[in-house]
Amino acid sequence: MTIEYSWDEFVRLPSRLSAGSEAQGDREAFVRWVTERGLAYGNRDLRVAKSGRSFWMEDVTMWNLMDDDGTYHGQAAVFGSWTDD
Repeated sequence: MTIEYSWDEFVRLPSRLSAGSEAQGDREAFVRWVTERGLAYGNRDLRVAKSGRSFWMEDVTMWNLMDDDGTYHGQAAVFGSWTDD
């Protein structure tokens, strides 16, 4: 199973474009939670591969990106594995 994106496509893809319409509310709530608290880990998120096939990102860790001056620059995430929906 692959996510069907090249590495360069995947790491530049805005998260809202990799979540299906049914998962947008959960994705937005997760992003908001991390924005407010700075870090979340252990999450499981439903995403959509390039072909439209659904898959789960497992063991997601997401955090706010801040520079040394404390300026917010967005968010980053990693995940341990993925499985088919």
